Amino acid sequence: MWVVREITRGKAKFARQLIKALPQWFVHDKANERYIRATHEQTLLAAGRDSDEVIGILSLRLGSESGAEIALLGVTPTYHRQGCGTALINSAEIMAGDRGYRYLFVETLPASEVSTVYDGTRKFYAGLGFDSLTRLVDYWGKGKDCLLMLKSIEAYPVSDKRRLVGVVGASRSPQTGAKRRKHPSR
Repeated sequence: MWVVREITRGKAKFARQLIKALPQWFVHDKANERYIRATHEQTLLAAGRDSDEVIGILSLRLGSESGAEIALLGVTPTYHRQGCGTALINSAEIMAGDRGYRYLFVETLPASEVSTVYDGTRKFYAGLGFDSLTRLVDYWGKGKDCLLMLKSIEAYPVSDKRRLVGVVGASRSPQTGAKRRKHPSR
């Protein structure tokens, strides 16, 4: 079982540690620094086997009217395929849904890019219910396309969420099933 909590201090430190541990995914230093800096304005979730350990992080950008973006997700390689990333996504889903968001989305590399690492990334997201929405040509520069993947989160009833790992700071505990709040812009 994974313990997922919100990190409010030292976000950049945790992001830097995870990015450094995942050089196959995070190969561009300038982009990495942008990811790290952006965590200051985002919600950062951390997962570990207990509340003191950080094995994985997810940075969630809560800014648009209906979609919350997974801006950064990383799990220490020795813990891949053990449920840590899934626990982070599930917790982000609860947190975003509680705030009135209807979708989670993520930007990743499309299948035509030469990288077996990102084949696994796309399969991971697809296995959690994300659909490939569109390919954004030259999104990250000439010849650097982006695949936008999207997951509807309004289709999941509260009863399904009760089995998920709780999130500190969420407006509703998965156990209580209290009513969702509307997004402030609606």
